Amino acid sequence: MTNIKSKILGFSKKEVDELLKKIQSAHEMELEDLLEKIKTCRSEQDLLEQELIILNDQNTSFTSTSLLEYALRKVESATDHIDQTAEEDVMAIQKSIQQICSLFEPTRWFWGEQLESLPLKLRIQKQLDGNPKSHIDKFSNDFGDEKEFK
Repeated sequence: MTNIKSKILGFSKKEVDELLKKIQSAHEMELEDLLEKIKTCRSEQDLLEQELIILNDQNTSFTSTSLLEYALRKVESATDHIDQTAEEDVMAIQKSIQQICSLFEPTRWFWGEQLESLPLKLRIQKQLDGNPKSHIDKFSNDFGDEKEFK
């Protein structure tokens, strides 16, 4: 670099030289980083070119029927997955329905018994209504006492 003999913008020659050395060293470090990145990119480019050559060789070995078979396998696996998830959903719905039904099972049993015995109760009531004294029964309990019930 040329020596600066006079002050530039209020800096002395020594200050300007130090500033230029700092700038130069910073640029040299940046240049080394860029050269390293270029070297890395070139090696990566070589690897990619080799992969491209391999893939091009493999691509020529595919025929249209093999591509159709590959597509068919992909579609079959997708439909299998859809069927499986649908079946799981159906099973989950059935389980929740069974849980809900189990909550109502005691009341269903009670009302079912009530409905089944309703014709018998109606016949008995009809007979009792026809003979008013017939609904008074006498029976003895375990102690032998007689009680009347209406």
